[in-house]
Amino acid sequence: MTIQRFFRDVPADIGADTGDVDNATPGTISYVNEAGVPEEVAQKAFRNTDIASAIDQWSRNLSGQSSAGSLFFRNRYNLTTNIYDQMMQCSDAVEWDEILSATCDATEGLAFQKMSFECVDPDQEDVWNQVAADLDMDSRLREIWRELFKVSQVYVAIDWIEKIYKVRTKAFPDMHPDDTENLTVPHPGAEDLHPTGIPNPGPKKRARRKQFALIVPGKLSILDPTKVLPVGQLMFGRERFAYIASLQEHEAFMEVFQGRGQDPLVLKMFEGPYQPTPAELGQLSEAHRGPTNKVYLWLFKKDAVFRHTLSRAHYERFASIRLKSLLPVLDMKSHLRSSDRAALIGSTNFIVVLKRGSEKYPARPHEVEQLREQARVVARMPILVGDHRLEVEIITPKTDFVLDEKRYDTLDQRIIMRSLQTFTLTSRGSQGNAEQYHNDVIARGIEARRHEISRTIEECILKATVDRNPTALTETPSLSYHPKRVVISMNADVINAVIKLRAQGDISRETQLEEFNFDQEIEYIRRRREKAVDPTFKSSVPFSSPESNPFQTGQQGGRPAGGGGPDGLNRDPSGTQPPSSGV
Repeated sequence: MTIQRFFRDVPADIGADTGDVDNATPGTISYVNEAGVPEEVAQKAFRNTDIASAIDQWSRNLSGQSSAGSLFFRNRYNLTTNIYDQMMQCSDAVEWDEILSATCDATEGLAFQKMSFECVDPDQEDVWNQVAADLDMDSRLREIWRELFKVSQVYVAIDWIEKIYKVRTKAFPDMHPDDTENLTVPHPGAEDLHPTGIPNPGPKKRARRKQFALIVPGKLSILDPTKVLPVGQLMFGRERFAYIASLQEHEAFMEVFQGRGQDPLVLKMFEGPYQPTPAELGQLSEAHRGPTNKVYLWLFKKDAVFRHTLSRAHYERFASIRLKSLLPVLDMKSHLRSSDRAALIGSTNFIVVLKRGSEKYPARPHEVEQLREQARVVARMPILVGDHRLEVEIITPKTDFVLDEKRYDTLDQRIIMRSLQTFTLTSRGSQGNAEQYHNDVIARGIEARRHEISRTIEECILKATVDRNPTALTETPSLSYHPKRVVISMNADVINAVIKLRAQGDISRETQLEEFNFDQEIEYIRRRREKAVDPTFKSSVPFSSPESNPFQTGQQGGRPAGGGGPDGLNRDPSGTQPPSSGV
């Protein structure tokens, strides 16, 4: 049986005088029995509560917004007021739209290349970086970034464990690589290069390496944002988080808490079932309600889960989803694709028009009949015979504007602008430094979001770890990114400024190398290897001091004593230079 249409047949005068709708007679459903089944079978089917519930839900969706998509994904990006439905729509958009997906990958690559923890105490710094390696912190930061890009909020679960860490020997000692006095060790196979041995700037003798018995995060896990509900007091950031469990998950958790099952992770993560308030219950969507309209919430322990969001006031239970403003644009783009697809499918069909005769020599009836019979044969054998009065025309839909690049660029530019947090894309042939300013706006936006992530990590993971280990750990490290700046295009002024700051001694060599994405420890190892096995190439910096040149000593690396200088002036044998005019 196919239902063509239906309506609620309610008398118009119900509640007209008193406004009492509760005493109204129940509505009826009209249907068209196209299948021809017996009437009693149709009535029995309509009395079924499951079918009636489905029809009622369908009738409600007809008058409101629906996110259900068809073959061409119609209504896929229609706006909805429920926050969880918006999360699902935006996550779906990042997965399926090629522009959003590429933008997410590009910003993720720009934001995170390498990270480390930095402390004043080198031993604690080494322990913190071992913790970061166990957590695979680089991957976790990228996962956090993707969640923020999609839904503007991320929930991170922490599994606290006890572990002993031993301080490692650093590859780069706390001394200058050229400070090789009285530090020589023989090197196998290098007697021909250095008869006295290769200078070894290794670390001096130190005490036995320290050990730290700590309570640290063993694993971090990103939770599905559509399965977590902020509950409790929202003021001053005191909210708690509850897990939205399915009926099967609820029953499994209850067995663990009642002692009939074993799952240590459940006992570590949850305090128990949670009864939501009406305001909290109203935040949930229909997708989270079970078959009996029952919601199962489980309260996370306070130190088991933390949340990071984009800018949000404390009175807001959720952060506003930034990509929500793109849903209407994505909807237009989806319809544009559907239109082009329909045009492409239509262009595969055609109409053949056969014309016989002309104004001067019109076709006779038997000629028209003969042409009709011949056309039936032509459908199987593409051969057509006729005189000059015969005309064949093939009619197909026009595809002049199908897959028009300009129409897609108009929408894609708006998608890129919003997802990159910028205002307008620089047009080709723009004058001045407009392109550089545009890149700086994007880079500063990425750095700002990355900085917010680092502050949340320091507060919810690093400081929480220090609080759990007050005697072993005495300082909270800072999360550093390498390179420290997000660089979209190289700026010669910034490069020169970094070089000058290093020459003035305002920044360290490590900071300078990190600015150009070089690792100091790796470069140190390569310098030692190069100095030991490659005496042919001896790099030198003109007029540099011997202390700053790694491969030359004495006058080879400094300004020549006597003779002509770069300004063409002669010097006396003592190496002094005549007074200049300020050059």
